Amino acid sequence: MGFIRRLHFTGKTLTLKVKFANFRQITRSRTLDHPIQGVSEIMSWTRYLFAPMEIPSQGVRLLGLTISNACEEEAQKMRQLVLPFFAELGDNISRQLRD
Repeated sequence: MGFIRRLHFTGKTLTLKVKFANFRQITRSRTLDHPIQGVSEIMSWTRYLFAPMEIPSQGVRLLGLTISNACEEEAQKMRQLVLPFFAELGDNISRQLRD
């Protein structure tokens, strides 16, 4: 959540992805009519999306949250980030990924 705060990112859609120990996967999302405002609102909507799910006895192996549907003025400021996974292969691949 700190990363989102540092970037001043705001979005209107929260998506919850749950992967269970048996490899079953469920995705639920909610799009609001306003930008999501902070951690407390994120947690509130996460609880709402998670509540109706039945958790198998084996438990959850992965829980993921995504904020998307960037607010219009935020979307104009955004740029695609390039991850440095291929740095050891040289700048050619990095350049290709950016283009």
